[in-house]
Amino acid sequence: MLVALTMRVDRVENRDEERDGFDRRWLSFLAACELRSLPLPNCPASVEEIIRRSIPDAIVLTGGGDVAAVSGKLEMRDQVETFLLQWAAKHGKPVIGVCRGMQAILAAAGAKIVRVGGHVGNRHRLVPSGRIVNSFHDFAVIDAPLGFVALQRSDDGLIEACRDSGGRVFGIMWHPERETPFDDEDKRLFTSHLIRRDS
Repeated sequence: MLVALTMRVDRVENRDEERDGFDRRWLSFLAACELRSLPLPNCPASVEEIIRRSIPDAIVLTGGGDVAAVSGKLEMRDQVETFLLQWAAKHGKPVIGVCRGMQAILAAAGAKIVRVGGHVGNRHRLVPSGRIVNSFHDFAVIDAPLGFVALQRSDDGLIEACRDSGGRVFGIMWHPERETPFDDEDKRLFTSHLIRRDS
């Protein structure tokens, strides 16, 4: 099963470069879920052609950086992720958004994204599951937008996991690729959501 995943943009000031990339652990994590990876550049025209030719089975919006709803600037990555969300909806493909990816999903649905404290470089408990997860974000969503339901929250009330009413789009705020070893619950979440039995 082929999963297309987005990449973050890293600015290298001393070289005056912008580079697309992602944590290589994503490749290992998706392989551990028995999924094949298709990394996508932050170039809307190229992504449209890649998607048209490869027709991935699912989409993962990865983390890193701020969405346009926060930065106030519509970057190429925002354009790519908007296209992917629209393409996935049109073709009935499952989507998982991780951290920034979940924010992109909820912002597209009209959610307000707010700055938060105490969620970078620590671990916290999910409510109601009680599971302990990592946390690496400065922004979050408090209220689920229309068409979405919050599944898990942090103990300070922020949405940590959500899904749309149709069950096709899922979002989490923690990073499964950063766990060592990979957490079996995360692997089950990805395989159960991305490997659609009805597709």
